[in-house]
Amino acid sequence: MRLLVFPAVAVPLLLSTLVASGPAWAKVSKGKSGFCKTLGSTGGMWFLGSCTQPEATGNGSVSITPQPFPTSVGRFTSVITWGHLSTRTNANAQTTVAFTESKPPKNRCATGSTEWQLIGTITNNTGVIGVKGRVKILACVTSSGTVSNTFKGNKVKQVKF
Repeated sequence: MRLLVFPAVAVPLLLSTLVASGPAWAKVSKGKSGFCKTLGSTGGMWFLGSCTQPEATGNGSVSITPQPFPTSVGRFTSVITWGHLSTRTNANAQTTVAFTESKPPKNRCATGSTEWQLIGTITNNTGVIGVKGRVKILACVTSSGTVSNTFKGNKVKQVKF
């Protein structure tokens, strides 16, 4: 009788533990892609906002290097310091990305802006889990350095990672 009682109690308890803990980990699980809805700038500084995976990204960036937004074809390394400590699980969350920047042959930005494309690979994370893989940024940049991810016809191109 005791042998039948143990599996009858232990199996449902074990399954409820696995099911309850699974989705919470999956939000920032390794390899899960994400995106940021906003790419913008204020005072010459560019930023990412409205990002998924708030446990890792804090919903957006506090700072990104280099500043201002790079506007020349070539390779560079960027460090994103993720923001909003109240939603992030680590105070020193940074992601390093090796980017290659290009200027697409057809400019899809509004008049007065130039389109830039940054394709990169995440090379390092400090205090961040779940942000990995490729990063793709399509940006419209004015001659004064204003950055946006809103293209002709008010089409928004999300930053993907």
